[in-house]
Amino acid sequence: LILPELIAGSYQPAATPAFYGSDRATPGWINAVPTSLGKVEDTQFSVKRGFFTAPISVEITTPTPAVTIRYTLDGSTPTPTTGLVYTGPIAISSTTVLRAIATRSGWETTDVDTQTYLFLNDVITQSSSGAAPPGWPASSGTAQVLDYGMDPDIVANSDPNLGGQAAVKAALAALPAVSITTDLPNLFNIGGSQGIYSNPNNRGYAWERAASMEWINPPDATNPNGTSEFQINAGLRLRGGYSRSTDNPKHSFRMFFRGEYGDSKLAYPLFGRYGAQEFDQIDLRTAQNYSWSFAGDDANTFLREESTRQAQLDMGQPGSHVRYFHLYLNGQYWGLFNLDERTEADFAETYFGGDSADYDVVKAEQTANWTIGATDGTLAAWQDLWNKGKTHRASPTNANYFRMMGRAADGVTQTADPVLLDADSLIDYMLLTFWTGNLDGCTSYFLNNDRANNWFGSRRRDDNPRQGFRFFAHDFEHTFFNVNEDRTGPFTVANESNFSYSNPMFLHQDLMENAEYKMRWADRVHKHLFNSGAFTATNWQNRINKLAGVVDNAIIAESARWGDAKSATPKTRQTWINAQNSLLGYLPQRTPIVLNQLRADGLYPSIDAPVVTPFGGYQNSGMQAVISGPASSTLYYMPDGSDPRAVGGAVKSGALVYTSATTNEDLIPWSASGWKYLANGSNQGTAWRASAFNDSLWSTGTAELGYGDGDETTVIPATEVSPGQKSATCYFRRAFSVTNPNQVTNLSITVEYDDAYAVYLNGTRIGGNLPVDPAYNYYSISTIEDTVATTQVNPALLLPGNNVIAIEVHQGIATSSDLSMNLSLTATRSSTATPLFLTGTGERKLRVRALNGSTWSAMTEASYMLDTDPASPSNLAISEIHYHPVDPSQSEIAAGFEDANDFEFIEVLNTSNRHVDLDGVYFYGAVSFNFNGAATGRALAPGARVLVVSNLDAFRLRYGSTLPVAGQYSGQLNNAGENLVLYTPGDDVIRGVDYDDVSPWPVAADGTGVSLVRRHPSDPAGDSDSLGWAVSGAIGGSPGGADTFAPGTFDSWTTSIFTPAQLAVSATSGPSADPDGDGRSNVEEYAFNTQPLVADQPEAAFTWSTVATADHAAVRIRRPTGVTDVLYELMATENLEGEWTAVSDTAAETIPLGVGIEHAIFRDATPATGATRFLRVRATWEP
Repeated sequence: LILPELIAGSYQPAATPAFYGSDRATPGWINAVPTSLGKVEDTQFSVKRGFFTAPISVEITTPTPAVTIRYTLDGSTPTPTTGLVYTGPIAISSTTVLRAIATRSGWETTDVDTQTYLFLNDVITQSSSGAAPPGWPASSGTAQVLDYGMDPDIVANSDPNLGGQAAVKAALAALPAVSITTDLPNLFNIGGSQGIYSNPNNRGYAWERAASMEWINPPDATNPNGTSEFQINAGLRLRGGYSRSTDNPKHSFRMFFRGEYGDSKLAYPLFGRYGAQEFDQIDLRTAQNYSWSFAGDDANTFLREESTRQAQLDMGQPGSHVRYFHLYLNGQYWGLFNLDERTEADFAETYFGGDSADYDVVKAEQTANWTIGATDGTLAAWQDLWNKGKTHRASPTNANYFRMMGRAADGVTQTADPVLLDADSLIDYMLLTFWTGNLDGCTSYFLNNDRANNWFGSRRRDDNPRQGFRFFAHDFEHTFFNVNEDRTGPFTVANESNFSYSNPMFLHQDLMENAEYKMRWADRVHKHLFNSGAFTATNWQNRINKLAGVVDNAIIAESARWGDAKSATPKTRQTWINAQNSLLGYLPQRTPIVLNQLRADGLYPSIDAPVVTPFGGYQNSGMQAVISGPASSTLYYMPDGSDPRAVGGAVKSGALVYTSATTNEDLIPWSASGWKYLANGSNQGTAWRASAFNDSLWSTGTAELGYGDGDETTVIPATEVSPGQKSATCYFRRAFSVTNPNQVTNLSITVEYDDAYAVYLNGTRIGGNLPVDPAYNYYSISTIEDTVATTQVNPALLLPGNNVIAIEVHQGIATSSDLSMNLSLTATRSSTATPLFLTGTGERKLRVRALNGSTWSAMTEASYMLDTDPASPSNLAISEIHYHPVDPSQSEIAAGFEDANDFEFIEVLNTSNRHVDLDGVYFYGAVSFNFNGAATGRALAPGARVLVVSNLDAFRLRYGSTLPVAGQYSGQLNNAGENLVLYTPGDDVIRGVDYDDVSPWPVAADGTGVSLVRRHPSDPAGDSDSLGWAVSGAIGGSPGGADTFAPGTFDSWTTSIFTPAQLAVSATSGPSADPDGDGRSNVEEYAFNTQPLVADQPEAAFTWSTVATADHAAVRIRRPTGVTDVLYELMATENLEGEWTAVSDTAAETIPLGVGIEHAIFRDATPATGATRFLRVRATWEP
């Protein structure tokens, strides 16, 4: 027997359903009385959340009739019995959090909706006396200190660089606003409550409180009130370690998105295309141990921890992304914060696949004496890795080392051993620790280096894809202090052998005696510290300066809110600038110090790595690569681009020797004469960079040029733009001559600068730590004293004869006392007897090592794209879209694929005659996919196609495993139409398709199983034109190959009429084209079997057709046989000025004429009566 279970129903068809059994099925008993008569529809607000400068009036409505709306203005949660009863529009003129709920007797109430209205004129005066805001407690009820209000010393400051009303409001409007709203008793001990803010050291679910989170993007010219991005109800907790101290008035938060509060996930791209598109949780992090609010610390930058997270991403490793925002707590400004992804199981599911329950996540548990714990999963795999590490330490053989990676002693052959270790992830994480001098990570200086504090590691336990534990930067705030800091250890401590205190550092120490591990260290160090790697001083400066540019725009607001928390004299933007400069001063000195530390530990060889010129990039096939290396060493490389060193240390069989022989030429000597300079504070735009620019009116001098240090050869004017304010920029140019520039194999430039610079060769930027195209009045903030930087330059930028180097040097601050510039440019020409020419197409790797005795150098690895072009609209096209596949078959359902969407795919075509570089090319929007690291390789051959699919396993089941699938995208194609966009790595649009499922788009692609196929993929203009697309000739489309159109279609006809070259041009072979100029489109020529390349007329003739004894007027036309996509209709009218009516859409008779054509006779349905009647045949294309 079957017992039906009614879960939801409605008395009225148009009404929202009523629910039975609390929205759940009720097996075992019969539903009787519904738990509600329906659900009240959500409240709507006439004014959305945002930024406002004038009073507003807000109406609250709901489509459900006969409801009561209750609202609050103090952040508290309205209920059916609490809150103000809404009777009419609400006037709002100051920062307000409006919360509302709609109720109806017997009906299910709405969720609580929240709208925050920010009035910055009001925000800057919040609690200016320091008193608690209205309704807020003056005391937390515990030892937790509270600090309220905006400091008048900053808000009313007369120096616009430090404060003032306009500056504070500009700072508040520089970043998105996140508004957190919750009942105040959830935060503080009020009326017997246990608030999380009053009890900051308590953790876990018991200390999670319901809250609302809103995201409001800042105002701009298009959106003067900003934009309301989302509101979500969530769980709110505090986060942090030592910063949970009750002496800290500004805590960090963590948001949990769960079904118990509303949506189970936050579906919003917090980090744009660069990060996850949905979240289970997110940390709202602020400055902690070095903050102004906690310790009144002058070292506060909001850059130390944040830049290390970004650095891990820049190393090519997964990690937490960074985004800054201003936080409001129940409408009160709470300061500058940033987003931090918690690298736990939900993070792993998002970025690595599978389910969060599949993962083990390990970390040091601060609340358990910093012992190891599993935040997700178990410790079993980590224990196994730890044990195998100890086994290796006792016997550091290759067999023991590679066993942790599931390989045999040869380092290549896979074994049945579980993959537990990701050596590159461990090494990169440890290198980040060492380079930044992190005192409180995988071993903590504050815990005597025998315990760890801040680190995470994760590994997929179930269905492991041969991937070991990965390690993640977390709370790297104790960094960038002592430039001589040595965190490399090894730390010989009691807990090193105690699993309870296991951590990445102790694991690293267990592996240090293995030669292969040390060699891998050498290679990773060289990758990141040289050749524009992530850890070069320039890239560190650029990384921090990019973040600092964001913080600088907002720091005055933080100063106004928290600058006086621990200091009678408030911390200011200048305090922050000083701290930033101290951090930047660490960067140029650090690499040689760390290299020496690593060499002392055997983690970097005693000999330098070879130098390869040019170092990769886009090159012509046949280009010469020039290699130089340390003295008394032999340089080895492999013809196939693999590592010339074999596991175990021998020279690999087949390795070739390169004999280095070069000569150097100083194109511009150090301290050269003949420099032209301009230091008058003027705006030179960008024209001054070009070699043809006329600098004859500029002054001339000998380097070093500058002022203020006393060591200048030429003292230039220290021009002031206002009293005490020096001009930001000085310009320098020098001409030089080059003969046979094609013979230059290496070009390096060395610059001495103070404070920041950008250098250009013949108008192309080749180096510097300034942002791109800095304004003439831009101050870099960083005050760097006489620093020297060397950069490798592409020799292809040299011209025969005259060339020009141009350099702009910017002051860090307007009151700087000095400025310096010196420069040299050195060319290297090869004279080797063993030249190395790289030939072929696509990507070509060159890996080179030096060998001196038994000592191998680190590997220099360069990637060349030979006869290959960057992706652009002229060489890539979206060529096929299968957005609505046929439903899965029974065998596909049995295999677990029940959704037709699993079989979606998109095809990309190389339309050019050269290879195209797909590295970094990406889809973003409806679906997301990055071709970086694609399974099909980096380069796409001429005419080749590559696929991205919805579900890789489903696709292979239906189409096989031999097609060129780059990978699996996230998201889904909409069957009702979608905007699909392909981008360059620089975020420029390559191609965009805005397809639809209604006419004039080919409607057959929506559900009949055929795909959309691009007609003229070389023509970007037709990407979103319905005439640019056809349907595939077969069910399932033609993934990975050219489509064969179905017989009897326009597209099949075109392939028989036009040449391949003509088919590629929409103006010739497109449906609406008229290549013969006879006034008839190609579709008409097809429908009536005329010639599209010859001006002619269709054949149409009047005839009689007899039915029984009655004569009927008819029209005879010539058409192709077997046409399936044209509707032919006989049209009739009694008056040429009247309406035409279709009287027949079926030929009464067809007469074959051979060679695929026929006569078709269309007969009037009405017998001839002698009255005047006009006939014609209409052909309608129905693709």
